[in-house]
Amino acid sequence: MWKGGADLTGLLRACLVEGASPRVTASLVALHATAPYAVWCEAFAPPEAREPAGRYQVLLAERGKAHETRILAARHPGLAPPPFPTEEAGFRLALEQMAAGAPALTGLPLLFLPEGLAGRPDLLERVEGIASRFGRHAYRVVEIKSARHLDSADLVQAAFYSALLAKIQGIEPPSVTLINRDGQAFEHPMEALRPHLQEALEGTRAILAGQVVPEPIHGGCPWPWTAFANRQAEARRDLSLLPGVGRATRETLRAAGLRTLGDVAAAEVTALGGLPRMGIGKARALRAAAAALLAGRPVRIIPGRVPLPAAPVEIFVDLEGAEAADDSG
Repeated sequence: MWKGGADLTGLLRACLVEGASPRVTASLVALHATAPYAVWCEAFAPPEAREPAGRYQVLLAERGKAHETRILAARHPGLAPPPFPTEEAGFRLALEQMAAGAPALTGLPLLFLPEGLAGRPDLLERVEGIASRFGRHAYRVVEIKSARHLDSADLVQAAFYSALLAKIQGIEPPSVTLINRDGQAFEHPMEALRPHLQEALEGTRAILAGQVVPEPIHGGCPWPWTAFANRQAEARRDLSLLPGVGRATRETLRAAGLRTLGDVAAAEVTALGGLPRMGIGKARALRAAAAALLAGRPVRIIPGRVPLPAAPVEIFVDLEGAEAADDSG
């Protein structure tokens, strides 16, 4: 036990005072960076709509855990997550270890409930020469990722942990470190990450408070909400159902007042083709695709039979699931 137990108890109590803000975790903020609708699903979707973990998800989790174990063994031999009965007990253990000046901590929760913040960073490492509430040392965040290429969700999650840690120790180190699948360490300054973190944090809180309901995007929601989000997008006849329509094109269409498949199917080709990054050819293809999805059958872009040039070799094309269309298209 740290000899400054009275102060440690006071810090623990201060961090566990529940505030009015909804509980926000690092995983939710990371989700918001790439799939805001998944945040809504976590809070409001029917529990039975959550997809169970399949063999692929289990394999990813196992490989991620093995990678994390290897990195921990290389950086801090013998370091392992300690057992604890509750989140509050685990947080107290984290405070005790930081106050005692442990070289590193892993697998322990951090809580700052006055602002509803909670998370469990992969690794906290002691930093000398930076004074904190724990003495002449402080701690910094190191996140271990199983992907080779780090994305915005990884960066926002690491920034969240660093901001949460700052609430607890009274000082925020200037950067966070992320380690990828190849064991490469990348340092990112908090100054650059802070605006992205603030945007994701505010957006997450607005969703959890019921102030914002994100729109489902087909193919844009990760497990375990992929199938549910896709069904919701299909029910809304969302633009993301159109082939070749990503986030940028979807926003271009929506800015022009086109929000559903029906809107695109009814749009004039010239008006549609005049939109940024569109063109007449793409406009025709999108309009035909929208009409086909609405009708549930193929729609010809070019009326009549498609002329095929004579050739010495013929190729038979079998379109699985496509119904025969008459010459009228």
